[in-house]
Amino acid sequence: MPHLERRIRALKSDEYFWSRMQWWDREFKNPERLARLTLGQLGALLEYSIHNDMHMRWASIPRLPDGTKVPLGRSVGDIDSRWANSSNDFLGDFYSSHVNPVFWRLHGWVDDRIEDWFAAHEAAHPGEVQRTDVGGLPWFQSENWVEHDQPWAKPQQGFDVDTMKQVVHLLFPPPEPRARASMAASEDARQPSMKSATEFFFGGDEAVPSL
Repeated sequence: MPHLERRIRALKSDEYFWSRMQWWDREFKNPERLARLTLGQLGALLEYSIHNDMHMRWASIPRLPDGTKVPLGRSVGDIDSRWANSSNDFLGDFYSSHVNPVFWRLHGWVDDRIEDWFAAHEAAHPGEVQRTDVGGLPWFQSENWVEHDQPWAKPQQGFDVDTMKQVVHLLFPPPEPRARASMAASEDARQPSMKSATEFFFGGDEAVPSL
């Protein structure tokens, strides 16, 4: 997928860091902007802009436990036990990223932005956002600025691992050779959007740096 390779090269460049990521860093610390966002909006904006780019910027090439390179990493339907190894610390996969120490550094940065969001609302709307505790986890409550009363959505009664494996196999069966070739061709033809998540949420009142 040539466009993916170009995207990864751009994310890892010095130019991208100084022109885009440093700009995001400044914007996510701007109290005037943060005070206009709900907690959910802030989370969505972080997730689909600088958070995802930080994961891929510092991700190395994924490898199997024996050292074999797997350039595209684990496919979404591959739940083979070979991936359940501490050497699998690829930052570009939900399954393995938390094994990588960099994961905790970048998510520490995200947590700090939540604190900035709270401070911005305390300054702009004193008392409208309150700290609370949900099952031992710090959280927030507000009539206008917090959409959910739980830190995250999760199964309330747990789930059966074997059943979930069957679901994965049903949702993601191995593609037929012809279908696989068709999928690859469509991916190569697809062009990434030129409009960033930052532009979508923050609007166009300030120029967004481009590469």
